[in-house]
Amino acid sequence: MLHGYKDSTRPFAIILAEETEKDREGGGTGKGIFFKAVAKMLDVVFVDGKNFKLDKSFAFQRVELSTQLIVIEDCRKNVDFEGFYSHLTEGITVEKKNKDELYIPYQDAAKFGFTTNYTINLKGNHGKRRGKVIEFANFFHPGNTPLDFFGHQMFDGWDQDEWNRFYNMMAECVQAYLREGISEQYNSDSMKRKSVKLNFGEEFFEYFEEIKIEEWKFISEEYTYFLNQSGLEKKEFSLKRFKAGLESASEIMGYKLDERKNRQAENRKEFRVL
Repeated sequence: MLHGYKDSTRPFAIILAEETEKDREGGGTGKGIFFKAVAKMLDVVFVDGKNFKLDKSFAFQRVELSTQLIVIEDCRKNVDFEGFYSHLTEGITVEKKNKDELYIPYQDAAKFGFTTNYTINLKGNHGKRRGKVIEFANFFHPGNTPLDFFGHQMFDGWDQDEWNRFYNMMAECVQAYLREGISEQYNSDSMKRKSVKLNFGEEFFEYFEEIKIEEWKFISEEYTYFLNQSGLEKKEFSLKRFKAGLESASEIMGYKLDERKNRQAENRKEFRVL
């Protein structure tokens, strides 16, 4: 984010999330400090993610031509990340009250960052290409804040030597980026579980966790079993969604979904998780 270069073949946003699987335990891990540090080097606009709506007039009214980064802070649980695709790949349209609309093309537009205590739904290959998730462990938390650990607030009260160390570190980050590019990100198991729950609910994830690996199961029978186990009705969780859940959860959790027609059972469809 510190470097001004934008590759139109690899447009993505940086998403700061949390390693913890329990949403209520999130927060205070340092995501905000991360972007405050970047804001010491760039022209950054911070947006309240809890109240932000893409379709709202003047959504980006504080964005200027000079803005280099837009940070959507504390996103809601079901934020519409797909709605940001055009802003990530094409450019940003800025509406200001009583002024003409301003379109900022891709090369001149700000980059995007997000913070969330949950997880952001990155559907399919499109989502994976447009979001780089960085997970924060809970080393820092309300009981062990940066103030507790360092003995002073970040940035406040730093002397010249401390600021020089900070600027040197940030410059080293740019050098590392120019040498190595963006490294592959590997999400924790808790992040993967949160992603399945976000897309298909707690009930489906509990069912999926109990599936015996490599055991063939009839889809229709398993669907009925899932509905009975979860207490859901067909109108609440369709068979089509159940099949999509099996496919998506298998991919997210690092498994493979194998399907076939059982000729000995009147060509009934069955599956197994490998």
